[in-house]
Amino acid sequence: MKMNRFYQHDTPSVNIKRNKFLDAQAEHDLDYVYGINSVSSVLVKNERTIHSVLVNQHIRLNKKTRKQAYRYIFDTLKERGIPIRTTSKRKMDDLVGGFPHNDIIMQTSYRTMKRAKHFLKDYPQKGKQKSIYICLHDVYDNMNIGNICRSIFFFGGDSIFLKKKKKKKKLQEKLLQMKIDTPVLHSSVGTSEFLDFFHVNDMLSFMDDLKSCGFKILSTCCLLDNSSTNDRLQELANVRLSKNEKAFIILGNETKGLSKEILDRSDACIYISGHHTEEASTPALNSNGNFTLDSLNVNNACAILLHHFASHLA
Repeated sequence: MKMNRFYQHDTPSVNIKRNKFLDAQAEHDLDYVYGINSVSSVLVKNERTIHSVLVNQHIRLNKKTRKQAYRYIFDTLKERGIPIRTTSKRKMDDLVGGFPHNDIIMQTSYRTMKRAKHFLKDYPQKGKQKSIYICLHDVYDNMNIGNICRSIFFFGGDSIFLKKKKKKKKLQEKLLQMKIDTPVLHSSVGTSEFLDFFHVNDMLSFMDDLKSCGFKILSTCCLLDNSSTNDRLQELANVRLSKNEKAFIILGNETKGLSKEILDRSDACIYISGHHTEEASTPALNSNGNFTLDSLNVNNACAILLHHFASHLA
């Protein structure tokens, strides 16, 4: 899968470097983990194979805001016998396409997604099952995915589900080895390392499987655009789950939302009511000459959903 391009507000030269790095990473077998939080999380989780670490030759180990983190990182690297090389900051910038690396880059194996069917197989054996699970359908922005991982982790979750289009695989690549995009870890401030990632191949079929296992399917929607779901349309403030219920929440992308088929197969279609509507005269946009600003970024919407259900399940 081609990694999502973002940071569109940076200078053209920076964007070019970052996009080249992301495109190259999609084809590499080695992941470049950059930044203090990301590197620390990889060391704490201790799941990946770490090949080497690259450090700025002029790194300031006594910098107040990073001193403790650097001490943990370098003590752990020494304890595990992981080789460390030094180089210039410029070369490090070039290596990761200008992404902020805090003077340290780790070369590791990739983390990959599991197939969603393995979740259903393993769920009954989990010692402490979670009540809320989040699925992102056709969400490709790694900044959003990383921020959502951060919210899931904060509210006690342990996994995330993604339904994304798959690129054409090389013959030697297995479907099971679908990489987790490099910038997700950095955008999540390291929290994504502690979440299991599951890829959904067929959303409608997986929804049926979840229902047969006792899950309640909640899909997000906009109030004005889903007249066909009126019988199941509910404002988030009115939605409650018992402690024994298991909910699978599907969020779509901000352009297309979720398909009618997904909404029709959901147990409820939930929306978040806003408290401000701004109208402006725009005759060229629609028949009534108005437009409405009534949407949330998918990360913000997810955080509100998680807070709502966490509060009512407490």
